[in-house]
Amino acid sequence: MERLRDDILEPAASLATKMSSSPSRYRWEWYHEAHFPQRVVRKYHLELFIVQDARTHNRIPIANVETLPDETAIGELLVIVFPALFRCADSGHEEIQIEKAVILVRANEDLQRQKRSEDKPSVLGKTVPQTSKDSALGRLN
Repeated sequence: MERLRDDILEPAASLATKMSSSPSRYRWEWYHEAHFPQRVVRKYHLELFIVQDARTHNRIPIANVETLPDETAIGELLVIVFPALFRCADSGHEEIQIEKAVILVRANEDLQRQKRSEDKPSVLGKTVPQTSKDSALGRLN
């Protein structure tokens, strides 16, 4: 119980006290479905939101689709899970985004197939089936 107090409760209480007495103000921004016409999530949304795939429960990284055009549809919006958090600016300064909003999507099958094919090892451009004891370069000892 002492470890919980030291590691979690005291730092959380300290942060809450600092935020409530801070001269900075914070605000939440809920995005609406209007940001996603026809509930389509496009590649450029990956820069604005944390995009979670409902099938894999993983975040969809920009690296997986970096070669595609910004308007490429990557999935269907299921729900906006969490709003973005901003620190409001003092006069003459810009707001600072502390955390991006989180959205849950059903990723396109093409994206899923591309990811699965990237996960398979290959030698000279050919996919190599891999067992638990074999690697793409030979047997593991």
